[in-house]
Amino acid sequence: MVQGKISHGTADLPLRLEVSDLQTGSLKGISFNLHDGELLGIGGLKGQGQRELLLSLFGDRPYMGRVALSGKTVLFKNTRQAMEKGVALVPGERSTEGLLSIRSILENLLLPSWKNYGFPLRMPKARADATKVSKSLNMTMAGLDQSVSGLSGGNAQKAVIGKWLLRQPKLLLLDDPTKGVDVGTKAEFYRLLAKLCEEGTAVLFYSSDDEELLGLCDRVLVLHDGVIRTELSGENLTKSNLVAASLGASDESLQ
Repeated sequence: MVQGKISHGTADLPLRLEVSDLQTGSLKGISFNLHDGELLGIGGLKGQGQRELLLSLFGDRPYMGRVALSGKTVLFKNTRQAMEKGVALVPGERSTEGLLSIRSILENLLLPSWKNYGFPLRMPKARADATKVSKSLNMTMAGLDQSVSGLSGGNAQKAVIGKWLLRQPKLLLLDDPTKGVDVGTKAEFYRLLAKLCEEGTAVLFYSSDDEELLGLCDRVLVLHDGVIRTELSGENLTKSNLVAASLGASDESLQ
């Protein structure tokens, strides 16, 4: 069961992300704002530009248009530049994009953060940080030196999320993060999202599960054919409107 809405009354909080007329090969002029502490949903049928949008914001796709973080225009040429500005992306395909399956849990958790531990590496500090984040996520494992390939789907996804939590991101991009995980892990993930939003993290959340978007988000941007077909919020954020917009219905018909 999806818990209640996660972010409330964020309009008075600082703007974390401003996107104006963002265009790529498949996106045709995307514009929206995202505040600190807000969980903003992205809906629509799979393949309508949601992934392209997230990858563009993470510096992994070239684009035209304007992107600003905390009022300052950015143009990331690679993912490293995005990470340095406090942006993190949790991919949906954890086995191929989120983890190095032949490496240990410890190595995977610290993958984006090794440089923070100096040279030579301060392994006691690195291991302590990895232990802390694994405990905060209630990861079930034999130990940090276990191969990540031996984890269940839910615990593997926790490892993907954990490696970014170590960087304390200001903007968290989520690409269908609960796909293929069990109900218990989903509930833990929802609690984590609530905690991050309470701490001021801005979250852009694509989900292929309409019930998640309806249950967790105050606002949902519905993408169709590379454009935001509509923004649903308040009494207009309903299952029927979400489905209709996903199929290309116009704003005028969503009343």
